[in-house]
Amino acid sequence: MSRSTNLPIILALPLALLLFVTVASYGQTAATKGANSPAAQRAGVGGPGPRKYVTVTGEILDMGCFTSHGLRGAVHRSCATQCLLSGVPMGLITADSTTYMLTENHDRAMAPSSFPPPDPYGQCRQWASFRVEITGFMWERKGTRFLEVLSAKPAPPPETPGTP
Repeated sequence: MSRSTNLPIILALPLALLLFVTVASYGQTAATKGANSPAAQRAGVGGPGPRKYVTVTGEILDMGCFTSHGLRGAVHRSCATQCLLSGVPMGLITADSTTYMLTENHDRAMAPSSFPPPDPYGQCRQWASFRVEITGFMWERKGTRFLEVLSAKPAPPPETPGTP
């Protein structure tokens, strides 16, 4: 066998060794599923805590402008819509000023074609500064309230005293 026919074998050996090391080390670094995984332990024990199925009514917020400048309401609608559509985190504020960080259902986010339209979380992004009614799972973690959006619809305006 000549030297020129051994050249591909010699070049393939380092690549094969690199592939072997990569595959062998993957099992040591990949996080396993479940609360006992190293990733879950680093994130904090117990996950999101107890979740409660609720229906909450309030105004859709773009959390960037709300937390940094206190902006909300109809006068801020154009900016809030642009912020939410560009990916700024979304929230909800109720009549008693309770604020929730809105989250998308994880299964829907990972496989959107498995769910029928419309996407309620996506709809909320288009309803910036509008009053909506959201149903989903609520939980609190480290002082922050979260609301997983399972369904959403426009809500009627708040009742004002003296109107029927």
